[in-house]
Amino acid sequence: MKLCYGQSPCADFKELVRLMPDKEFMNLTRSTVPLLFYWSDGTAALERLCRKLEIGVGDGTLCFEYAVESLSGNKSSFTDIMYLSEHVAIAIEAKSTEPQYDTVKEWLQRGTDIPHRRDVARHWLAMIEKRTGRRVDDDSVDPLIYQMVHRLASLCSIDTACPVLVYQLFEVEQPTLGGQNTADYESSLKELRRALDPERRIKVYLHTVHMKKTSDFSQTKIRLEAARAEDRPCIVRKALLGQSLFQIRGESTISV
Repeated sequence: MKLCYGQSPCADFKELVRLMPDKEFMNLTRSTVPLLFYWSDGTAALERLCRKLEIGVGDGTLCFEYAVESLSGNKSSFTDIMYLSEHVAIAIEAKSTEPQYDTVKEWLQRGTDIPHRRDVARHWLAMIEKRTGRRVDDDSVDPLIYQMVHRLASLCSIDTACPVLVYQLFEVEQPTLGGQNTADYESSLKELRRALDPERRIKVYLHTVHMKKTSDFSQTKIRLEAARAEDRPCIVRKALLGQSLFQIRGESTISV
């Protein structure tokens, strides 16, 4: 299996971590850290996930920070991981401690040019409509999480026989697998499904990974707290490449 960061091929996981920007490694709480830990073994992680999704694994490419262009002049949509093979495209979005982002309505109201923002949202919806063959009323998407809309649109931009959207939720130090955070994301994904793809032309899953911090995590956290800001990315990179920051205690997959 091939690895890419954006459009740049990577020889191995070490090069991938080196290519990622420093801002991803300023602390251990960003979802990037458990995401990279989970995917550090590449092919094995993909096979493990695809078994849960009941999807065959072919010879493909695992692309980190996969960009799909927005309306001209606007920020692209960057999917954490896009797996591309001859027959399947799997868009994987990682979440951990961060709260859910704005709804479409909230995102629209944060801008000074709401009509233009409506055009951007319509750009993403057109991608989804082309895939599903179903016209979406613009006002009906207002309660949806805006990021989920353009992540789904990014997936729909790919010509594939089997499009799959996976929200990969890392629950670290939660007492049980599948807590309130899982319930919140499941509810939001169900809203997305009902509004944009009720005919289920696209596979949508919530994949929860229950993780426990290790002593390596604790020691790395102490080093980060004592380090200068400019030294922190190097500390986190070294920990990801040479230590075991987490133990995976369980995984569960919900088809939405």
